[in-house]
Amino acid sequence: MTDPFGTRELRAAVLDAWRASPARFREDANTEEDHARGYYRDRVVVELAQNAADAAARSGAPGHLHLTFRRRDDGHHTLVASNTGQPLDAAGVASLASMRASAKRAAPDHRAPATVGRFGVGFSAVRAVSDDVTLATAEGAVRFSLAGTRDALAGLLGTEGTGDAEVTLAAEVAARGDSLPVLRLPHGGPPAPVPHGFATTIELVLRDDAAVASVRDQLRAVDDALLLALPALAEVRLDDEGDVRSVRDVPARWVSVTRTGDVPAELLEDRPVEERTATRWSVTWAVPRPSMGGAVPGVVHAPTPTDEPLTLPALLVATFPLDPSRRHVADDALARYVTRHAASAYADLVPHVPDPLHLVPTGLPSGRLDAALHEGVLDALAGAPLVGGRRPADVVAVPGASPGLVAALAPTGLGVVALDRRHTAAARVLGIRTWTLPDVVDALPDGLAPASWRGVYAALAPDVDSSRELREALGGVLVPLADGTTARGPRGLVLPGDALAGAEDLALLGARVVHPDAAHPLLEALGAVRADGPAVLDLPALETVVRDADDLLDARPSDDDAWPEEIEALLRVVGRALRGDPLRDPAPGAGRPAWFADIPVPCDDDRWSPVGETALAGSWAAQHLDLPVVVVPDGWWAPGERLLGALGARSDLVVVRHEHVTGGPDLDVAGWADYDASLCAALGRGEDVGEVALVADLDVVHDDAWGAVVERIVADPTLRGALLGPVRPVGRAGHEAVSYTAWFLRDVLGAPFSDRPGWTALPAVPPELRGVEDTAVLVALGAVRDETGLRDLLVAADPDVWDVVLDGLPDAGTALPLDLALAVWEALRSAAAAGVKIDAGRVPALRAGGARVADRDEAVVAWQPMWSQVRTVVPVPDASAADVVAEALDVPSTEDVSVTLQGGDVTTERQVPEAVRTAVPGLPGRWTEHDALAVDGTEVDWWVTADGGAHVRDASPGAHGAPLRCVAAALAQAAGRWADRYVVEVLLGDPARARDVAAGEAWDAAPAARPGTPQGPGDAGGGQPKFS
Repeated sequence: MTDPFGTRELRAAVLDAWRASPARFREDANTEEDHARGYYRDRVVVELAQNAADAAARSGAPGHLHLTFRRRDDGHHTLVASNTGQPLDAAGVASLASMRASAKRAAPDHRAPATVGRFGVGFSAVRAVSDDVTLATAEGAVRFSLAGTRDALAGLLGTEGTGDAEVTLAAEVAARGDSLPVLRLPHGGPPAPVPHGFATTIELVLRDDAAVASVRDQLRAVDDALLLALPALAEVRLDDEGDVRSVRDVPARWVSVTRTGDVPAELLEDRPVEERTATRWSVTWAVPRPSMGGAVPGVVHAPTPTDEPLTLPALLVATFPLDPSRRHVADDALARYVTRHAASAYADLVPHVPDPLHLVPTGLPSGRLDAALHEGVLDALAGAPLVGGRRPADVVAVPGASPGLVAALAPTGLGVVALDRRHTAAARVLGIRTWTLPDVVDALPDGLAPASWRGVYAALAPDVDSSRELREALGGVLVPLADGTTARGPRGLVLPGDALAGAEDLALLGARVVHPDAAHPLLEALGAVRADGPAVLDLPALETVVRDADDLLDARPSDDDAWPEEIEALLRVVGRALRGDPLRDPAPGAGRPAWFADIPVPCDDDRWSPVGETALAGSWAAQHLDLPVVVVPDGWWAPGERLLGALGARSDLVVVRHEHVTGGPDLDVAGWADYDASLCAALGRGEDVGEVALVADLDVVHDDAWGAVVERIVADPTLRGALLGPVRPVGRAGHEAVSYTAWFLRDVLGAPFSDRPGWTALPAVPPELRGVEDTAVLVALGAVRDETGLRDLLVAADPDVWDVVLDGLPDAGTALPLDLALAVWEALRSAAAAGVKIDAGRVPALRAGGARVADRDEAVVAWQPMWSQVRTVVPVPDASAADVVAEALDVPSTEDVSVTLQGGDVTTERQVPEAVRTAVPGLPGRWTEHDALAVDGTEVDWWVTADGGAHVRDASPGAHGAPLRCVAAALAQAAGRWADRYVVEVLLGDPARARDVAAGEAWDAAPAARPGTPQGPGDAGGGQPKFS
């Protein structure tokens, strides 16, 4: 039998040692068991790969490893590892069969190829899954098996004596069962078939199902990390019962950096002797390429996986010294030395990854070594060009910043970089300053070129609408100006845009103009104004020019033949703002600044006047209004009539509008204080009447032009609306007053007036209104056509109109048309209810059934019809109205008057027919007839006393009785049913008609509550008359 690897001698030496010292047998068995079941229990695939890598390294060629998992015909599963490189030799077999005596020792000159295995114990991993392992080469084979070991021990114990040593050894073997030191007894064999191209084949017959499961799990776990840890291997091919895959071309999927160096000799002094020849250290960091993806193992490799946790986002392979378990890094000076180099080398990855901040560890470390690596890595990264090619200390991170913003801010020197929100924690760990966009704005330095500023504005603009804080910060952003200075904040600045001439005019006027190269729409959104836009009119500099216009004119040479340059520039600026083109005259309109009207212009009186107090040449206003006419001399820049009109020069009558509260501040309008006083009288003080529209310039109408004014108002809907629109409190209905225009023109034209025959109390229609057919205009101006018109005029009038109407009455005692008196009385009640106070010497009054003029001192206000027989009364329908009207006229009411009723010697009590009382409910049951009846000596036809008694005078007692009209009047007033007096009169004459009257009431709206005096006898005889 061939034995090319000298296994017979190796076995003999081991068996001799065991026979001589059973304790040595126990030590070998325990050691192998520790390795197989403890340190290397799940490392068989990794250790086979490590052996293959070492064989490749010794051969100097890229290594290939094929791992094949199969089920044999006998039912056993096998794992076969075939590798290239240097084949197994006798030294290798001796190393496999030894305890921690590796054949992979570095040469004294340190030029031996770098290998991974260093202790000769890794092969023990096969014992975790197999009791039968065969290694084969073209030169021969060697087998380690539990059966061979058991047979060798049996032979040893069966041929020797029965001394104490043999007995002890036999007891140890029996006690261990299958846990025998298999790898100490190799058995040689003849050469075996090795796959073409491979040097060595290792076959493991798997022990049981648990071993099968463990091996298959390890095969599935093989990935790129294995080849990164074992760079001598170019490929690992895995065949799991026909399911074949290969791991290769790792550099295409991973970026890696490697550092190496010499280990200081003093650091090796504390290491085991066999490690002291390893005087080189090596560190490799690797991360997956972004396009390939892939996970990073969470353990340190030294170079194969250890149990040391690693939370850094990269794979670490380093020559860390390991403890005897081969699963943990030793805690010694050499380990700390390698750790420092590993941390420093980590920063070498930065140039090779597209997102370097992904390399920053942000979580808590896990374990001693991981914590040391964290600390060292952060120190290394702090000095690396980690962010935009700069160190973390040199940059400012702005979360969410766009590439455009970063580029725009580059000239500022702030070091602003974009920071993906995913890297906020990384920036915090590195100490990178993190700013918001408002912080960036606050830190922007002066001195940038205008074009650079424009780039900054453009980059910030997209975020303005979504961030109130950014908009507030930009309110104070620096803005370069055309004059070379810098302004703080865009508000009030002027953007030149395309209107460079406009910007020059504005600069002349003292406005601050943005440098053309810095102009951007963002500045307009933040308060800057375009040179040709309407907002430019709000610039204080323009109003300042107008305010200083007198000084400009005084400083102007007397022979100057042009506009003062500031005023001409101002006119051009206004023209552009109103229409955008100074060559096209803007149309006039509302909402103009008040200073427009104060711009001085040359006029036909050889003086300069505020344009708002002038008229345009050849216009209606120039003909009918007493205003100077604008005359621009030949050769001067001509602003154009429409621009002058927009500034306030009059070409016609115009309507102006003002918000007003009655009793509020005075307006610069002719007669406004008096008009406001009338509003207060009609509507009350402090009433918000909203926007008041009025026709302007009525105070400068030529004396002979009022007819033309009325004609223009009739023809123009806007002017007509200002005349006809009443003034009302906002949100309160029921009260209104005439417009200012109507109030003013009524005074000028002498309203009220009327052309109705017999109405001599009102003056005739003035000649300015003859020919006017617009009834609404005539009524608004004070014309009265009928009693309804008079009533409507007076209801909405102020005290002045009442004074005109009442003072226009003829002398006291003069009869008046009853329809005129009725209209005045009705309007008087409404005006009094609205609070109007009337101070007039005469009033229309009622006496003995007729209307006539009465002195106010003679009149009383009465709400019972009987009083007109003995007093000159102003009639009202009820007691409450009496008090209000009496107060408005400042006259007494009958409530304040006491009278005495005197009756004759003959009295007769008469009963009211039942039919009449049924038809008209509430009538007294009787009345009293007197042969004579007087009140304070004045004869009356009827009277009602305070107790509701009805008294009637019968001039011929006993003949036909008192007149029915007088009886009906007394009964109706006593019942508070004055409106039913005629019904009562009819029924008293013919009670049989009561049925017809009742049937007729079906057509009345409210037959039981007709208008009349208050109900009940107790209210019937105001003034408490006494009966005698």
